[in-house]
Amino acid sequence: MNCFAGAVSRYGETYTISGLGHTGLFDLLPDDDAVDVLTSTQISAAKRPLWRIWVAHGDTTAVSDTVVWQSTNYNVLKVIDVRLYGTTQLKQVVIEEI
Repeated sequence: MNCFAGAVSRYGETYTISGLGHTGLFDLLPDDDAVDVLTSTQISAAKRPLWRIWVAHGDTTAVSDTVVWQSTNYNVLKVIDVRLYGTTQLKQVVIEEI
């Protein structure tokens, strides 16, 4: 387990997809960061606020999954691998409330 996966495991919150538990660190996705990961069309159409979940590299969350977090449903807009020295260390998942 790398240090990022350890931090996610230790400090992350639980969310579910199709009844299966996942763990991630949640934060609001600022508009300045959104333009780096989403198209202008996705940003215009997205319901605000946009959230970002930092998950371990092996997490199976995929685009179009429905995330249930704190009794609210969210749609996964994008999943981005975060790499260091060519190896995925963690993933960034962008979600919007349904």
